[in-house]
Amino acid sequence: MQEGMTRRMYRRVQRECEGCIVTATTMSRCRIYDVSLNGCRIQSDREFVPGAFVMVRIWVPGGKEPIDIDQAVIRWERQGEIGVQIVGLSNGADFQLARYIESLLAQAHHETPLVRAHGWISGDGAGIPAHAHGAEQRAEA
Repeated sequence: MQEGMTRRMYRRVQRECEGCIVTATTMSRCRIYDVSLNGCRIQSDREFVPGAFVMVRIWVPGGKEPIDIDQAVIRWERQGEIGVQIVGLSNGADFQLARYIESLLAQAHHETPLVRAHGWISGDGAGIPAHAHGAEQRAEA
């Protein structure tokens, strides 16, 4: 791996969404890119300080209601963009975000939807981590 590169824990989807970012004193509209279950990249006209905590609201295309990330921390800022790491969100928001990412990954790969971002298998292996599902199959053989 090249120096300066970060190994990502979750798959990112490169889709643009509308959103807003809220601090203790301000709320501003933004564009959200590179969404994952762990964070995203945000383009904003406002300046933010790395280490600050924010709330992020994402309006996904075709979504019925926005996804509210209750708490995120700004990890970096450069040239009108910030990187945020998700620190806290409700179970419902986590589910919404996972379904959104799952649907985009399925579209991109033209395959049966799997919640790959979490590494969980749907269908026959619902609720079983992907690595355990494979171990179960090996044990049966």
